Amino acid sequence: IEFAAECCDRVLLMGNGQVLADGDKHDVLAGSLFFTTQYNKCFRGVADGVVTREEASRALGVLP
Repeated sequence: IEFAAECCDRVLLMGNGQVLADGDKHDVLAGSLFFTTQYNKCFRGVADGVVTREEASRALGVLP
């Protein structure tokens, strides 16, 4: 999931042969409790929508 968040703009999640979610990586990954990045789990409620390492660094003030 981290790889998809870093490399893709759009994410599609499938289960039992059906599409469970399809859309912008922030909409799909930030809105999921289970299928999300570790960054989103750590920053949830503090800096919403953080799904990548770069976004986490910005939220911490490490990157401009």
